[in-house]
Amino acid sequence: MTRLARRHRVLYVEPTRAKKWRRPWRWGRLRREQDGLLVLEPPVLPGLRWRRAIRALNEALLRRRIKAVMRRLGFRDVVIIVGTPFARRIACSLGGCLVVYDCNDDWASIPKLPARYLRRQEERLARRADLVFATSRRLFERLARWNERTRLLPSGVDVEHFSASVELPEELREIAPPIIGSIGSVNATKDDLDLLEAVAARRPEWSFVFVGPVMEDVDLEKYPALGRRARFLGARPYEALPAYVRAMDVCLLAYRSNNFTASANPTKVFEYLSAGKPVVATALDDLAGLEPLVAVARGTDEFVAAIETALDGRDGDAMRLARIERSRERSWDSVVHELETQIEQCLIKEPAVLGPSPDAPLGRHAFRVVCEK
Repeated sequence: MTRLARRHRVLYVEPTRAKKWRRPWRWGRLRREQDGLLVLEPPVLPGLRWRRAIRALNEALLRRRIKAVMRRLGFRDVVIIVGTPFARRIACSLGGCLVVYDCNDDWASIPKLPARYLRRQEERLARRADLVFATSRRLFERLARWNERTRLLPSGVDVEHFSASVELPEELREIAPPIIGSIGSVNATKDDLDLLEAVAARRPEWSFVFVGPVMEDVDLEKYPALGRRARFLGARPYEALPAYVRAMDVCLLAYRSNNFTASANPTKVFEYLSAGKPVVATALDDLAGLEPLVAVARGTDEFVAAIETALDGRDGDAMRLARIERSRERSWDSVVHELETQIEQCLIKEPAVLGPSPDAPLGRHAFRVVCEK
């Protein structure tokens, strides 16, 4: 969003979150962040988000607040970029000249979310959108059935941020090498903790470091080998992540095989490549073509062997530089340039006039961003 804000006026509407009756005067506030990015905190009544009356009222409050902010800022000829099917109705009722669906996940495959409802709303949103972006091949193939203006556009990476020379974090300096690790949240839906447990049991001399929050669906007591050899550090600021990646001798992407991960195109793989680090990953469609920069492994034996090969360090500086160079293909500058190009072409070919969408309540995820041309 900050890169878009350097060239356009951008209003980013944060995802809705459960609120308590505390400091309600701050609900719906507008703030200015880096590069002039305007961020709106949605006004949302607390509790019972799935009850129809509360849901409808929250939708009305958010729509009214967004329109008021747009009038106050003098926004005209706006492009509405929406990142979730939950926000279909509200996004299409704001009177923009284009609606763009930016799909990053297979929403219906996320546990505890209403799968049938999301599939229905996503199809309606994709058909209604003037332009659709999909971050993975699997998402592209599904969305392209509903809208011929679907484009494959993976998420970007801040190459300069992760390739910078930084000092190692103090908390990692006394951990015995080699350090095998990853960044990002740890959850039972996507992460293959059974595989990681088997690798840790097979090589007890290795240290494992995981930087990111551990979700509630993970019971670490089920993984004794990880309990002995792994450090789960919790969330760290984005600004600090390059230092943690630099401390890792090998970076991991250990995903389960399921519907959710089949549609994934993890940005963190390219963050690891930006740091020049060896990467060992489970097989994903969107990692095809990255070998040998990324070692794709299937099962415990291949995973252990791939890590051992990476630890040998025989690839040297040439491979490290090749990883960094490959990551530049996914830089945020190139991704934003492609997004702008596609939107401009869409505006030239067929300017759209939008009306209200059919009924669909707003769930826990809100409208994403308004971008003025």
